[in-house]
Amino acid sequence: MKLYLRDVQCFWAGQAPQRPYHSVFKGLSRFCKISLGAVMVLAFGSQGAIFPESSDSSSADPLVASSPVAVESLSPRGTPLRIMFHAEDDEGKNLKLNWTINDSACRANQGQKHKLPDASAVTVDRLLRPGTHTIAIAVANESAAPEVYSTTLAVVDTTPPNVACPPELVLSAGATGQAAIPNVLEGVVAWDNATPESSLILKQIPAPGTAVGLGTHIITVTATDGAGLTSSCLSSVTVQDTTPPTIVCPPGISVCANLPRRQAVVPNVLEGVASSDNCTPENALRLSQQPAAGTMVGVGTHTIRVLAADAAGNRSQGLLLLTVKDASCRP
Repeated sequence: MKLYLRDVQCFWAGQAPQRPYHSVFKGLSRFCKISLGAVMVLAFGSQGAIFPESSDSSSADPLVASSPVAVESLSPRGTPLRIMFHAEDDEGKNLKLNWTINDSACRANQGQKHKLPDASAVTVDRLLRPGTHTIAIAVANESAAPEVYSTTLAVVDTTPPNVACPPELVLSAGATGQAAIPNVLEGVVAWDNATPESSLILKQIPAPGTAVGLGTHIITVTATDGAGLTSSCLSSVTVQDTTPPTIVCPPGISVCANLPRRQAVVPNVLEGVASSDNCTPENALRLSQQPAAGTMVGVGTHTIRVLAADAAGNRSQGLLLLTVKDASCRP
């Protein structure tokens, strides 16, 4: 009695295979197919699937395939598998063929239901989820009890998930000169060939809420699928100082004019200025005044503008009034 494997296909539903064709039972790649015209003789044994190297079983030496044979998972919904079996008896007797996957009887495709349960040729499409699946075939002729053959097919996930990180983020430093690392996982796009998107485990380092200072900081995002396979992508956060320093000027100043020109010298008011910044130390702030100290001004009221600049170039200004009184104010 001979058992023929006519067709094994793995591909996305409604799409044609895009990669070279391989026998499922010889260890297929991502897509697999045996052409209907290239009929192969297949026997099942305790050692796994036994194959001849050509479709002519009379001249081929058998090969023993590893068990279980692995096929890469194609979709979280399951990997589409199409198998057509054909059995015939050497003596021309009528045969009955029943086959199961994981002890569950398989139903034929639409239009072939009349051939079950004792058809000698059956085509079935199944979605197989990741895991090891036992394929069993029971073949009987008119006078003999059924002979049961089985092999295993493992749908495995050896492909890491895909993960794409969001673009660079720019943050402003807070009052302490730092910013908190945001949760970038909300902007991550991840998908996998076997694990549903909602079941992928995403993790970022540094963790959200970590305080970082000025500059660019790399965030590593790792996606882990149900098989423990991981992929990573990189994002970044740049913390900038966008806050100008604070400045507090002293109260107004009054001076008396000098004779005979009735003028006074603008004093250095910077010594009485209080300034601070969220990122630049106070002693590193650049202070200046306009008019500059030493400038001569006449009798009247004059505005002195005080400028404070931090290391990032942010500026603030404060104002104070200088009142020059007539020389008669002198004792």
